[in-house]
Amino acid sequence: MGRVLIAQLSKAEQESFLERVQLKRYTEHTVADLDALRRELDTVREQGWSLVNQELDEGLRGLAVPVYRKNQLLGALNISVQAGRNNPEAINQTLLPKLREAAAAIADDFGGRLA
Repeated sequence: MGRVLIAQLSKAEQESFLERVQLKRYTEHTVADLDALRRELDTVREQGWSLVNQELDEGLRGLAVPVYRKNQLLGALNISVQAGRNNPEAINQTLLPKLREAAAAIADDFGGRLA
């Protein structure tokens, strides 16, 4: 969820955060380089979702999407799955649409989706 939230910040706010953050490597997959993280945040912003693949714990993948009320970011919605049971392609094909539907339903409950 963190990448989804940070990716939605203005570039100035994002850079301010990145100047202060201390990156820590949790697994061999962790993005622990600022330039790589900047590229990842750009990708997340463009595609509108984030998949963290075994970066916090081996065997764990996390999928997150933003939740908007019109143009206001309310937060993010996240699910975690076992890597051995859910490959990235299956996550994108089956879980991402469901997570987006849930985010849209939450947005509707709070007064409307992103226009």
